[in-house]
Amino acid sequence: MNLVHNKLRRAPFIVGFTAGVILTAAGGPQPRMRFAEPDIRETFLSVPISQEDLEYFEVAREISDSGQRKALLEKTDFTSGDNVLDVPNGYLRIAFTITPEDNPRRRQIVVTYFTKRNRDRLVVVQLARYEYPDPDLGDGFYLFANAKYTQQQASQYLPPISFFGDFWGNQPLPDQRVREYAKSIGDRIFYDIDWPRQGSVARARSYVPYSDTDTPERNRVERILGRRQFKEMELIWDKDKGVFVKGAKTRDHR
Repeated sequence: MNLVHNKLRRAPFIVGFTAGVILTAAGGPQPRMRFAEPDIRETFLSVPISQEDLEYFEVAREISDSGQRKALLEKTDFTSGDNVLDVPNGYLRIAFTITPEDNPRRRQIVVTYFTKRNRDRLVVVQLARYEYPDPDLGDGFYLFANAKYTQQQASQYLPPISFFGDFWGNQPLPDQRVREYAKSIGDRIFYDIDWPRQGSVARARSYVPYSDTDTPERNRVERILGRRQFKEMELIWDKDKGVFVKGAKTRDHR
């Protein structure tokens, strides 16, 4: 399952002092003055984790409070593996394995942000678990404005994305059974988003999700869905409007 955490609600806890910014819980006292904006490390330490994430992603429970996050930052080797700490570009990625050792499971955290023209920030937190056969990623969106985080709906920032509208191409639509199957599992299951380390262009990457139903009909449906013409689509950050807009597509040449 690919989750986009899109319930609108305010940040539920006090974060404290971060980079000179006073952060308060919903309904708490308003900050009296504005200090320097937090860098990506301080953003990682202070951005709230939604209850949905805590319940669904076990990696979220590894970073449920600032103390855990600080310890994770201190022990992570950002000079090796897939770990990245890029302060100038506002990007952090931490990858690690969760035991049991006989079935190691890779987990990943990505935190980055996009700045609006008025200097408010949209912070993106992506939690991932990589297990056979498909990765499972969840994207959370948080507006950082007036020294507070507020969880946002994905639809406020992402354009509508559909498998047949954006990745299928200009070929004739498949038969009704194929279309009904795609509709039954939902468009969001057909793509993940790759958030950029540099620049402001994310990428929606399409794939056909694995099904454990091994029947001739299901295999036929999956083969047809695999004939999509595009495997990737740019999502370009428009800082004036404060949203992502669709950009160029990359063809699937398989």
